[in-house]
Amino acid sequence: MSVYITDTHSLLWFTLNKHSSLSNKVLSVFESAVRGESFIYIPVIVLWEVAILEQKQRIKLNNGFIDWTTQVLRTKSFGIAPLEPEIIAIGTGYNFNNDPFDEMIAAFASYMDLPLITKDNAITESGLVETFW
Repeated sequence: MSVYITDTHSLLWFTLNKHSSLSNKVLSVFESAVRGESFIYIPVIVLWEVAILEQKQRIKLNNGFIDWTTQVLRTKSFGIAPLEPEIIAIGTGYNFNNDPFDEMIAAFASYMDLPLITKDNAITESGLVETFW
């Protein structure tokens, strides 16, 4: 079974049915997770970022953050990756774009040694983690 970590935008685009924003490869991975054929970790920091984006009204979640999260986690092949002290230590050493969310999400991928589903050029160009798009 293939295992990945997702960045915020990738997860949002999939769950909010903005599939045209995803590459065919990424859409295929998310769909395979829905079928139970792959597994996608969601860093807890991604959930925090989604909550902030909704609070600032930069995104609209139909029934709010809690309901959205509950719906996402009903898919057994999506799981939350908890924040560990080692991840914080890795993330504080990353300074590739002055975005603490991106740096911590990359730190999750590094710590767990898994490919990160992201279109973010700053993360990809940093070369710090394997990315998948």
